[in-house]
Amino acid sequence: MAVVADTLWAAMQGRKVLKVEWDDEGFEHLDSDRLQARMREDLDKPGKSALFEAAYQKAIKKIEVVYETPYQSHSCMEPLNCTAHVQDNSIEIWGPIQEANWIQADLSERMHVPIQNVTVHMTFLGGGFGRKAFPDYPYEAAVTRP
Repeated sequence: MAVVADTLWAAMQGRKVLKVEWDDEGFEHLDSDRLQARMREDLDKPGKSALFEAAYQKAIKKIEVVYETPYQSHSCMEPLNCTAHVQDNSIEIWGPIQEANWIQADLSERMHVPIQNVTVHMTFLGGGFGRKAFPDYPYEAAVTRP
C-alpha cells in the first residue's frame, strides 16, 4: 500500500482518505506452538539422502541432540521496491537487490537489451532472506510507465 505524490502535503492528504481493508481469509493463523509442532513433524518426513543414511548406519558412536530456538519471522523491514530508468538501449535499476548479476541477466533477456547496458545499483537492504534475489520486482519497475 502506498501513496505517491508530488509534494508532502499532497501525500499527507492522500493518506488521510486512503481506506485499507485487509482480507486474510484462506490463510492459516498459526501461533508459535503450532509452528514448532509442524517443524518437529517435518523432521519425521522422508528426505534424508541414501548417502547420509548409509554413513549414519556405519557410525560407531552416535549422538542425538536437538537444538531449538524460538520461531522468528523472516520479515523484511521494507517492502519490495525498485526504481528503473529505461532508455532505448539501456536500463538502470536502483533497489534493495540481493543478487545483481541475476537481475542484470534477467532484464537483459526480457527487455532485449545487451547485458553490458544493464546497470544494477544495489542499495542497502532492510532484510531480504532470499526474496530480494528474485527478478520480478526489478522487471516490474522496468516495464511500468508513468
